[in-house]
Amino acid sequence: MPPRVSAPWAPCCGATGLYSSHRTTWKRQRKQGELDALTPHKRGPKVVVSSLVKENRELQADVTRLTRKLKNAELIIEVQKKVAALLGNPIPNIQIDEES
Repeated sequence: MPPRVSAPWAPCCGATGLYSSHRTTWKRQRKQGELDALTPHKRGPKVVVSSLVKENRELQADVTRLTRKLKNAELIIEVQKKVAALLGNPIPNIQIDEES
């Protein structure tokens, strides 16, 4: 039988009253996420975003998305007009007044 080797932390833990069962319990709890309260958190005040700012960001995102969609649709319409003209069936240009 090989000689028993003690853990490097054993002398320190024995002197302070900590035992290997404590370490085992702590490891199990850490794996289960029970010691998350002991982990460091972001410092400083939490950023509070008002509902108006959130709504403004959402509306700006909608405007950006719809603008991209409109440009894509206009490009498709232009291609359709060119194809129709090549096939001998031109589509007349109809100007739609934009509301401001």
